[in-house]
Amino acid sequence: MDALPIGVVFAECAQGGVPVIVSHNAAYARIVGVKAHAATPFHELPFSLYLPDRMTLVPPEDWPAPLAARTGNPVRERELHLRRSNGEWRVLAVSAAPLAKEAGGLAGRAAGVLLDVTERRRAEEDLSRRGQLLRTVIETSPDPVFVKNRESQFLFANPATLGAIGKPADEVVGHSTGEIFDDPASGLAIEGNDRRIMESGVAEVVEETVPSPGGERVFLSTKTPWLDSTGQVIGIVGISRDITQRKRTEEALRVSERRFRSLIEQSSDILLLVDGSGRVGFCSPAAAVALGWKPEEVEGTSAIDLVHADDRADVASGFRDVLAAGGSQVRHRARLRHRDGGYRVVDGVARDLRGDPAIGAVVINARDVTEQVRTEEMLFQSQKLDSIGRLAGGIAHDFNNLLTVILCGAASEGEALDAGRPVEREDIDQIRQAGERARELTSHLLAFARRQVIAPCTVDLGTMLSRSEPLLRRLLGETVRLETSAEPGLWPVRCDPAQVEQVILNLAVNARDAMPAGGTLEIAMANLPTAPGSVDLPALDHVRLRVRDSGNGMSREVQEHLFEPFFTTKPYGHGTGLGLATVYGIVRQAGGHVRVESAPGSGTTFDVLLPRAPTGEVIAPAPERTDAPGGTETVLLVEDDAGVRLATARALRTAGYRVLAADGAEGAVEALRGEETPPDVLVTDVIMPDATGRALADRLRAERPGLRVLFLSGHGADVLGPHGVLAPSESFLAKPFTPASLLSKIRQVLDEG
Repeated sequence: MDALPIGVVFAECAQGGVPVIVSHNAAYARIVGVKAHAATPFHELPFSLYLPDRMTLVPPEDWPAPLAARTGNPVRERELHLRRSNGEWRVLAVSAAPLAKEAGGLAGRAAGVLLDVTERRRAEEDLSRRGQLLRTVIETSPDPVFVKNRESQFLFANPATLGAIGKPADEVVGHSTGEIFDDPASGLAIEGNDRRIMESGVAEVVEETVPSPGGERVFLSTKTPWLDSTGQVIGIVGISRDITQRKRTEEALRVSERRFRSLIEQSSDILLLVDGSGRVGFCSPAAAVALGWKPEEVEGTSAIDLVHADDRADVASGFRDVLAAGGSQVRHRARLRHRDGGYRVVDGVARDLRGDPAIGAVVINARDVTEQVRTEEMLFQSQKLDSIGRLAGGIAHDFNNLLTVILCGAASEGEALDAGRPVEREDIDQIRQAGERARELTSHLLAFARRQVIAPCTVDLGTMLSRSEPLLRRLLGETVRLETSAEPGLWPVRCDPAQVEQVILNLAVNARDAMPAGGTLEIAMANLPTAPGSVDLPALDHVRLRVRDSGNGMSREVQEHLFEPFFTTKPYGHGTGLGLATVYGIVRQAGGHVRVESAPGSGTTFDVLLPRAPTGEVIAPAPERTDAPGGTETVLLVEDDAGVRLATARALRTAGYRVLAADGAEGAVEALRGEETPPDVLVTDVIMPDATGRALADRLRAERPGLRVLFLSGHGADVLGPHGVLAPSESFLAKPFTPASLLSKIRQVLDEG
């Protein structure tokens, strides 16, 4: 009994008494968790029995063994849940049978059997849960899952399978594949795959086309042989994935790839894919046509190696801009090396697409514009020649008129002197006026060519505008309303105040002429911070001078020639055509830019942009003296042109100065020998045959420290600059000059020294 794995207990119940234990085996004590002594009542045992709900308590007298002993009826196997004294639950399969009474005995007896099925129940429940989970997964799976027998008949098909086939379960389960599909060819092809896999006993992944509602669909099916307990193949288990959309996408991608590859291969543009370091990963065939390089010769190399040495710094900076642009396009022009050793000009557009998984590189699209650039240069040269021709014709016309006045006036005065007649004041005035107009014309030409000598200083344009406003109102007349404004905190600029004032006056006059019936002229000044990467401006802060009128406006054709010298739309005799050319030259010489916006009937807006001065200090220009005082000081005059030297010396002597005249540097040194009185001021031409005025001034200052110097010249700033006479500390008088301006400047130099 003790060797049995099942629990056995013997119970006895006297008539009218309580059931008691007679004996039990070791397995019983192990199962219930207690060893009971003989004659122990069942209700005193330290455990309880419950129905399977674990909530309904079974009284000890109704336990199987006591019940059978008490009633004499057998208790068939039933499931009860045991709760031990330590609170542990066990599941029992119990039964009992009455035993024969002893001769003359009054008590009923029974034998009870207990089998601990806790682990078996747990395994069964776990298996049930697993089965339910598996069924749920299969039933809810979006992928078809199916089982077939050896004849390719469906034994099981989940809802996804039925949906793919388009038929209910009763038309699928129990039927072969060939019977289900209306297209026999498709069914036979699928059954052929099934038979091959079952015969080989090896799982396969196959691609199958299935007739479905709405058209054929493509499935990728994994089919595995189904084996019985002996290892024999009794069918097949399969799971499929609908790849119809993927197949369509792949086909569309293949078509797209063929299309774009054809475009790339046939395109005349060079396409490069480079990594973040600039190394070429792909080069289109167009490189062979444009640059002579085969793609395989370029791929794997650094793209910068193809760039002209003079362009590499700009290209490297542009490439950094591409990497920092966050996918935005960046344009650039550069010269690339051809296989023949020459260079081609290309316009490139670059975009950083390294973050795109399909590309993963910086895309550069470049186009050979060498011939276009050559054509543009030829056109530009042609336009320059046309402009120069117009300039030469205009100069010749105006100067011929001026020379006619001068020659006729001089001849008339000469005849009067020869005949002993008095000199006509009218002839003298005409000669002087012609000279003044010639000087003004020369000043315009120098401004247009950006060769005019300037005296720059730091200027507050707002203050300048307020000082010029009264003059502007008189100039514009009563029919034009003038509106001026300046932004608070306007930045200073460095320029020649007289030249900028000339710019304002020229633009105002043009605006007045564009409004013959009257209108409004707005002059506004504002700060213009310029963002890096601007197309037509360097990355600097500017001050914007805006002149806007409500006049007739201009056509695009007129705007294309707007700044050309002697180009004018005004009637003959009403303008020289140099006003806007002068504006353009002055602004460009100051490092600025001019923008124009206009349309017929919509007025015109001129924007003059001048760079912000590096310092906020505003220096007002010194007022120019307008009187012509004389003096008694000694002047050393050095001028290689005899006519200018004689005229200048005569004006100085007439004003009371003592003049020592020389035709060059060596002549000046010779003139000073034996002179007991040193000169008070040196007046010298800048460019002379034997030496420059700067060299002569330095030589004489070494011997006579503190010698004052006034430089004279008719050359432009491009010639004077290398000779060092444009420093702010130097005094300069441009030719042509009048006796009054000469005497005023000399007096200023002497008095300031």
